[in-house]
Order: sequence, then C-alpha cells, then structure tokens
Amino acid sequence: MLTQFNAVKGGPSQRFTFSDRFSIDFVSVDDIICVETHKGKDKAEMILKSHEKNDFKLVNMSIQEIEKKLQHTKSFFRVSRTSLVCISAIKSILRNAQYTIVLSNGKKYLSLERDIDHLLILLKKSTKPRFSFYIDMGFSTFVTICQQKFHLPTNSLI
Repeated sequence: MLTQFNAVKGGPSQRFTFSDRFSIDFVSVDDIICVETHKGKDKAEMILKSHEKNDFKLVNMSIQEIEKKLQHTKSFFRVSRTSLVCISAIKSILRNAQYTIVLSNGKKYLSLERDIDHLLILLKKSTKPRFSFYIDMGFSTFVTICQQKFHLPTNSLI
C-alpha cells in the first residue's frame, strides 16, 4: 500500500513515507532539513523546514534505514554517526578547531576535515556549473571569494 501512495504525484523520489501503529505519514524530501538519532535508540528524529525550534517527527526507523531510503536523492550528507543533513539546508561552514556546519534552522553539527572534504565534493556535484570552478580552487579560496562577492563578514564561512 505504501508503494502505491509513493507512486502518486511525483513518485518515490519526491516523498518519504514512514508509519507507526497509528498512522502513515508522507513527507516531501525537499522539506527535510536533517535526521538525528541518539545513542542506543532505534528511532530517529526528522526535522522539517516547517518545524519550530526543538520540534521534530519521530520515525520508527534507524538512521541507517533512513539514509538508505534517501540515498537516491543524493542531497543528504552523513555528518556523524548520529546525524544526516540536507546539503541544500547548509547555511554556512565555520572553521574552528573542528568544522561546524550550520543549517538554515540554526542547528549546528561538528564535523571533521575529512568529512568536509567529502561534503565539498558533494557540493561540487550538486551546484550549478557556473559555481563549480570555485570549489576546484580549494576551500579557503572558495570561502574568500564568497565573502568578497556576497559582502559577508570574515567569520561567516570560516
């Protein structure tokens, strides 16, 4: 039955379906900002664009199952064992002792440099061709150009 609902209007690439004992929920993949789980939990918390601070949908799936369902979209990035973020929801990347990924809803995630390198590769694939040459220059050059072009404060991206 869930497969039939996914086939309606936009197909499975547009909708994420999950259910529990009481309901079947449908979420547009474009509305998902991030997915989190907590150590030792089999359930995940899905944060949507429409959610207020500290609001989420509880999903009766592990983060691995959710990642597998969203993998075909190529728009989600595993920040850590417990967190999955939508690439288009990334507002900025702050460079401290570690990298901090800041999402459009203000939520922050720490990430390692090796993960940031992988994220930049994904961003390169997902960005429009006219911006891809910035990423080839290297992260610090890319950040400097963005700061100059968009008149950003020096600590907003690094």
